Amino acid sequence: TAFIPAQPVVADSAHTEAMLLGIATRRTVENGKALGNLLPRLQATFGQTQSQAVETLSSVGEQPLSNAALLSEFESVADQLVLPAGTGWKRIQYEALSLFVLRRGDRPISPSTARLDRVRQNLIAGETATALRLVREFPGAPNGADWIAKAEKAIAVQKALDTLDQAALAAITAPKVPSPASLPTEALPAPASTVNPAAESILPAGGE
Repeated sequence: TAFIPAQPVVADSAHTEAMLLGIATRRTVENGKALGNLLPRLQATFGQTQSQAVETLSSVGEQPLSNAALLSEFESVADQLVLPAGTGWKRIQYEALSLFVLRRGDRPISPSTARLDRVRQNLIAGETATALRLVREFPGAPNGADWIAKAEKAIAVQKALDTLDQAALAAITAPKVPSPASLPTEALPAPASTVNPAAESILPAGGE
């Protein structure tokens, strides 16, 4: 009868479950739903090795942090970003700069409109960090403080999800070294003789 070690099979099952748990967690977070019963499973599976990532995900709550959600909320604050947060000289400077326009085909566009378009393009492409940097450069960036905080949170959550995915994948692809208990008896080395060779030479021959 062929010997089938049970331990690697159990390990493979645990690693596969970790991958599936990561996928379910990512889907739940991106849909803006609470982790619910996924959280204790995350703590049990990754709590000891990836505690910071688990802590980041546990603090999400029910916030939609996908790029689509950030893009939708960006549209609600876009007009406020292009206006200076203060008044007086800052507003005069901004209005003077707005007199210079770029062209998109046959239509003139202002630099602020072009930058808003760049933010949208980066969010659609999943480049949240680049979009966040552009938003911070707007004269009215303080008007988008809530959006900036959500974007920062989304970036931290994305890093946490990637960390869990990498940890699960590394566990699956790591070489499996069977323990001595899982090896067949014939594969184990024979125990070394405990008889001193020098003493063996002076032992009487069998039967004498």
